[in-house]
Amino acid sequence: MFTLRAAKCEDLARNFEIWCTSVLATHQFLSAEDFDEISELVEKSYLPTADFTCAGGANVTRLLRLDRERLTS
Repeated sequence: MFTLRAAKCEDLARNFEIWCTSVLATHQFLSAEDFDEISELVEKSYLPTADFTCAGGANVTRLLRLDRERLTS
């Protein structure tokens, strides 16, 4: 069982880890340089400012975002 809650500032490192793991598993077409460039933008600009919902128990295991009434993850 997991719970849903709004992401907090202290979730940033874990949320970035989830994002990196997901992208590396599904975006094999990205070069290492592209990944590094994009990941810096995601970590410094996107994740801290976007509204996310975290799912999990004591530890965050999923990162969700509602975008124009559409669930993205």
